[in-house]
Amino acid sequence: MFPQNFKPYIAVSNPIYMPVRIFLVSLLLIWNFISLMSQPREIVVNLNNRDFRASDHFRDIYYIKLETSTECLLRYPANMVIDSGLIFIQDMDVYAFNLAEKFLNGFGRIGKGPGEYAMVTDFTVDTKKKNVEILSGTLINCYTYSGQFIAKKTGLIANSFGKIPDDNYLYYNNYRPVLARGDDHQRIDQIIVLADEKGRILTDLTDQIDHVGRFPAGGSPVNIEYCRDSLQIVVDRNPSVYQLDGIRLNQKYHFTFIPNNLPKRLPKNHGSFTKQEYADFRGDNIQTIYSFRESGKIATFWFRDKQGLFYCFLFKPGGKTFIIDRETFRNDLNRLPFGTILNVDETWVTAALDASDLIDGIDEIIKSLNVRDKDMYLKSYASLMEIYKNTKREDNPVLVRYRLK
Repeated sequence: MFPQNFKPYIAVSNPIYMPVRIFLVSLLLIWNFISLMSQPREIVVNLNNRDFRASDHFRDIYYIKLETSTECLLRYPANMVIDSGLIFIQDMDVYAFNLAEKFLNGFGRIGKGPGEYAMVTDFTVDTKKKNVEILSGTLINCYTYSGQFIAKKTGLIANSFGKIPDDNYLYYNNYRPVLARGDDHQRIDQIIVLADEKGRILTDLTDQIDHVGRFPAGGSPVNIEYCRDSLQIVVDRNPSVYQLDGIRLNQKYHFTFIPNNLPKRLPKNHGSFTKQEYADFRGDNIQTIYSFRESGKIATFWFRDKQGLFYCFLFKPGGKTFIIDRETFRNDLNRLPFGTILNVDETWVTAALDASDLIDGIDEIIKSLNVRDKDMYLKSYASLMEIYKNTKREDNPVLVRYRLK
């Protein structure tokens, strides 16, 4: 078939070039992986997912009835950190409780003396040094966990701040330019900055966030929050979450909404609905994120609409995003409202339930039950009923801790 002297040609790669090829292919794969990882994850919020059931996500519920006294009155808890069996809560001031419900101490007070401040803007907890740091104007007061004043530092006027491991701070400000209290008293127009403990600006991060312009234009950050030992910035417009990596802010999540499956126009048989109320119910006006708290298992976040109404959502990585509201939320573990979520970790979701909401919620449940079901409810939730009997409307909120499955 072939000539007798025929020798087939077989192409053999030069072995010298093989390591080069392997290196280039590996480099390309690494580059693609980094590019993929740097892309923000899209969280689709479908407002039709209203089939959230507490027992699908939580094993049980634990209650902490915080001690109420004139020294620790809480009205609108805004932030909470749990560390070493202690609960630190920010209201008008910052207070420490233990998990056994007892009030332990506060941190400073309003005044002009050592360890005192004009008001609490924000606070952060250094879990390694076991310190609590309170931002007030351009002042940072540092305290031990027991409330002893340690030192004061120079900060920046800001809406929120967080501490990073190298003892520097991340600040954001969206109402007025940041005022640096350095030697030159220079007015700076950054919204998001890294600064040292003397109030000196190290890096301007403002331009690293999409759709956030320099003061006073553009969107604005809402909050600085911790997520597994790293700082995150929640941005309200073009709703997103950014994570601080070194001196860079990388977009981690972006949110899109799917409104309810309802007609866009107000139906004729709309009852008492106004056009605005109907648009709110559909979810047309939900546009700005207010808070985002995350652990490895679960994330919770709040959105606000044009009318200032708040909507709470729960998101499980790789799963659905559920809306949690009074109308459709099925808390089959205790039948009460969810409460205002203040802390999320690998084991617990902790929410603050106002004393009046607790009282009214149980009153409504008991009224709706027949004699047999009422007896079963009282026996099944004996610990909750004990709290109910000993709670007054003016008391501090009850912390409700939902244990994750």
